[in-house]
Amino acid sequence: MAPAPSPTAIARTAVIGSGVMGAGIAQWLSSRQLPVILKDLNAEQVAKGMATIAKIYSDGAKRHAFTPQEARAGLDRISPAPGAAPLGHCDLVIEAAVEKLELKKKIFQGLDESVGENAILATNTSALPVSELAASTRHPNAFSACISSIRSTVCNWLRSSLPARLRPKSCNAPSTLCVKSANCR
Repeated sequence: MAPAPSPTAIARTAVIGSGVMGAGIAQWLSSRQLPVILKDLNAEQVAKGMATIAKIYSDGAKRHAFTPQEARAGLDRISPAPGAAPLGHCDLVIEAAVEKLELKKKIFQGLDESVGENAILATNTSALPVSELAASTRHPNAFSACISSIRSTVCNWLRSSLPARLRPKSCNAPSTLCVKSANCR
């Protein structure tokens, strides 16, 4: 029996969507030493996301979750990208756009054309059929969806970090990570 292949190391990431969840995911990735491209439709949306991330880091430094230098370095690992951005070098791209099926399908069709063959495409959706999103890509069986373990971690962290008006209302997500669309619902 051949040994199982080792997972590809994640070295470069991107988050599509810079709202509360997208910004939180980008901050979470950057705080784990990963460079992140934060992409959204326009400069205003990306600026709002970057402001959210700066506030998360600032508040975290005040609570001594990390030093001011670590907060600055984490923020520096995030590259804001309004509009088009080169994603061919990314190992992981997490979609965190609004919960509209057709919009998400369009995003994944575009990602499918712009990322490398070994890139992991993932969604942060909690309400839409992942199998339909996966079907919009060239490799639906390899679609890494249900990124619920990350979503749950980030969601719980956001609930403890953000002001009450910005906090997610619920973090009801399964704690497992589905690797193939066939395993996700």
